[in-house]
Amino acid sequence: MIRRLGRADLAAFKYLRLMSLRSEPENYASTHAEWAALSDEDWAGYLKSSAVFAAFDGDAPVALAGLSRQSRARMAHRASLGMIFVVPEKRGSGVAARIMDHVIGFARGEGVLQLELAVHSGNARAVGFYKRLGFRIYGTLPRGFREKIGYVDDLLMVLALD
Repeated sequence: MIRRLGRADLAAFKYLRLMSLRSEPENYASTHAEWAALSDEDWAGYLKSSAVFAAFDGDAPVALAGLSRQSRARMAHRASLGMIFVVPEKRGSGVAARIMDHVIGFARGEGVLQLELAVHSGNARAVGFYKRLGFRIYGTLPRGFREKIGYVDDLLMVLALD
């Protein structure tokens, strides 16, 4: 089952988001410490301001994806994808494609015409996955992430929905 998360889903949201940041910190702009320090009101506020979806296997949350729409009138046809994560034991099961299909369908239903994302240039598995969904690379953001060992580029990807 895939559904949009609300305040009643704070535990599932926290579980998946903190697991993603703890287990794969190199793939996200945020840090575990930043999100772990948030109050429940902050977490709930995020769910209110962005569309966040989770996939569940029974009662267990197994995948996460967030969608943030541009608010300016001339940019409202665009939305950004983020927080995409699948728990390790469910990778290769098809749940990533299912949650992404769900989010893309939701975006279309909201009138979004263009989805955008940034992905760590060293994350070949994610880049390949996004390409299979129809995303294309349109640019590189040099030094998109600062890490202890130096900087890593971000690949900028886009998917037209019209």
